[in-house]
Amino acid sequence: MNLLISTLLILVSVTDGRSSLRGAHDSDSSRRSLVTLTSLNNTIWKATDLAYSAGTTAQPIDTTYPITLNFNSSILAGNNGCNNYRGGYEQLTENSFSTSSGFATTRKYCAAVRLQEMNYMTFIRDRIFFYDVFNETLRLYDAYNKTNKEYNAQHLVGVFNVSDTQ
Repeated sequence: MNLLISTLLILVSVTDGRSSLRGAHDSDSSRRSLVTLTSLNNTIWKATDLAYSAGTTAQPIDTTYPITLNFNSSILAGNNGCNNYRGGYEQLTENSFSTSSGFATTRKYCAAVRLQEMNYMTFIRDRIFFYDVFNETLRLYDAYNKTNKEYNAQHLVGVFNVSDTQ
């Protein structure tokens, strides 16, 4: 594992109910590890599972054209399978963030991944996410429960693994 990535992934064990996420998929939620986005600066994550449609659960994606995500200060950047993208984010709580609606992308045409690009940009833009990091995997959760009209992490929508390449 890249030493820089390992150094930046300072994991803090969370055992109180206030800090843990609801809807956990771990057998032992007391062992959940969380990090703040500031400790994720300059790390690169590679998508393995995403839920592009509202109300659906994250499903494995085709990794032939990798989707990457990089947190850097207040900028989210990466590659959506063909084009580079960049936009803003804001830390809301120790385990949640919001993304801006304005994302810029390069404009290369890639017929094979056109749908993946459109879906991912819709997925990442103008949204609130809860997140956790467990076993070097970044997991994103929907933050808004429309039924109860409250914010909480109920629904896994994205899984990203640490990536050593850009």
